[in-house]
Amino acid sequence: MSRICLRNCNGIFAENKVKDAVELFKKLVREKTCEPDEFMYAIVMNGLSKRGHTQKIVSLLRLMEQGKTQPDICIYNIVIDAHCKDGNLDAAINVLNEMKQKDIYPDIVTYTSIIDGLCKFGQWEKATTLFSEMVNIHMYLDLRVFNILIDGLCKEGKVEDARK
Repeated sequence: MSRICLRNCNGIFAENKVKDAVELFKKLVREKTCEPDEFMYAIVMNGLSKRGHTQKIVSLLRLMEQGKTQPDICIYNIVIDAHCKDGNLDAAINVLNEMKQKDIYPDIVTYTSIIDGLCKFGQWEKATTLFSEMVNIHMYLDLRVFNILIDGLCKEGKVEDARK
């Protein structure tokens, strides 16, 4: 049953009918037609993220928290990335802190999304602080996060900092 529910939501998103997809999803949850798992929430949230509907993503996160299925790192990463794309960096950092309070540890995707957002909006000091946090917890650092940080620092005229 859940695969049929998922296909319906995906099909509606493909037709760019965001409101209809969200309403169908909420109806399925409300009527207990199917019990959505993290994967189903992620599909709907990704569809919303691609269309810039961050507040709807946040409302689905809160709906999820009230149900049996609790958000995992993938769900939080979608929420954080959506906030960063909107330039709502304080909200992204609040979600990061919320995750940590729930003992859900950020991964490379989490940090990269926030560092990217911070660099795009000229907040390189916060970006370097987060990068230092990654180093301090011995997180695997990939080329993408280095490139984002170096690019952000260079755009701010901090070439010497970028070389370090």
